[in-house]
Amino acid sequence: MAVNFPDSPSNGDTTVINGATYTWDGVKWDTTSFASNVTATYDSPLNLPTTGLTNGDVAWVGGSTNKLYISNGTGWLSATLTNSAPVINSVQDASAGTTPFSLATDGTPTVITIDATDPESFGLTYSYSVTSGALGTTATVSQADNVFTITPGTNDPADVGTFELTFSVYDGVNTVTSVNEFTLAFTAMYGDRGLFAGGNTPSASNAVEYIDITTASDAATFGTLSTGIAHGGTASNGTIGIFYGINANTAASNRDYFTIPSNPGAVTASEAGALSTGRKEPGSAGDGTYGTFAGSVPTSSNSNTTLDSIEYITIATTSAGATFANLSATTGSLAGASDGTNAYYFGGYNYNLTSNWDNKRIETLVIATQGQQSSFGNLANDRYNHSAAGNETYGVIAGGGPDGTQTPNSTIERIAYATQTTATSFGSLNGGGRWKNGSLNNETYAIFAGGYTLGPDTYYGTMNFVTIDGAGGSSAFGNLGTNRGDGVRGLSGSPA
Repeated sequence: MAVNFPDSPSNGDTTVINGATYTWDGVKWDTTSFASNVTATYDSPLNLPTTGLTNGDVAWVGGSTNKLYISNGTGWLSATLTNSAPVINSVQDASAGTTPFSLATDGTPTVITIDATDPESFGLTYSYSVTSGALGTTATVSQADNVFTITPGTNDPADVGTFELTFSVYDGVNTVTSVNEFTLAFTAMYGDRGLFAGGNTPSASNAVEYIDITTASDAATFGTLSTGIAHGGTASNGTIGIFYGINANTAASNRDYFTIPSNPGAVTASEAGALSTGRKEPGSAGDGTYGTFAGSVPTSSNSNTTLDSIEYITIATTSAGATFANLSATTGSLAGASDGTNAYYFGGYNYNLTSNWDNKRIETLVIATQGQQSSFGNLANDRYNHSAAGNETYGVIAGGGPDGTQTPNSTIERIAYATQTTATSFGSLNGGGRWKNGSLNNETYAIFAGGYTLGPDTYYGTMNFVTIDGAGGSSAFGNLGTNRGDGVRGLSGSPA
């Protein structure tokens, strides 16, 4: 027991020491009054009394000082009061990832949990503020105590952006913070630089040419493939462009890739991993991360085997292909396009059917989940040996026809992906139909190039452009440097 306090007090007992009245509350002596010549609270240490002091007088000085003072009877002594700041142990997402955080492009929220402790075990209050960039339409933030849910937008490219959230933890006295970066970025499938490669001239070509899709003009030299190819497919993530094909009916398959932003001229392709199965005239479509190659006609004129398998590659790693799904039937000479999420495969030639023609079908699958294909709709016309392009809203199909002995179809078709119905007429190709033409696109225009007609075989170097969201029809764009048909292929990406 402290000196001068009564021993063995009962609850409610009082005693006066140094002018202050103390009451025993059953556990300790407590005081709510001070000597009459001492005021309990002051705004500044300068206002503390200097006379009439009694040893043990207590005063609190608020304002910017926030200190407790005790008198020794002649002056004041400041008491040291401490409150240790909280400690942020971690700021993590559900996979234990830490800043910087990449937000999902399909709208899936990122859930951030803050783990914090307080040395005095005081209760903690959590908050956030945007300290760099802006949320805008990039994301929204909701909070439940120490858990923050960041939900990204999904409108590519309008919602892209980077911002910083500063998370704060407050114990009533001290605040600690943690700055974290969040980015929403959509992989660019399309770009304004278009590359055309391969195709027969009539021998398989190794020349790669480029165009600026925004400006109608002739193609110029970009570089060369490692060998001449035709009958292939393509994939792009906006930076890497991959051309797949064969250099003769009986030759092994070949896959080359380019860095699309390279300075045009003598750019030489690098070799990418091979597909798991040699494929002639597959349908190809990608989402910017993965490229897919669907079906195949025989790689040899002596073979009657048509494939129904679909395989994919991871574009950035230029990796080998792996099978993950199947078409509803064995099909080759089909065309592919993508809305950024789903692959769409149009028409094709089925060697396993009595008539061989099963080429109005449209099938689709979700690329990222490597899901099994499903029926989507139909083309308005039977087609094989054609090509397709498109943006997030529409797919545009041109060239080819119902039978290789007939004149190729000059009509263009367009399908709105949201309706899942039959494609409709969208005008005609300028200059007439072509077999095995190539195609590419940016967000606005689809470019159809090259191709050939029969009897005698004639190879073309003309290019036509179609405004994808427009009223239909095509106009002359320019010319390839070389007439090339029978399997010319195209892709697009960023020029810089």
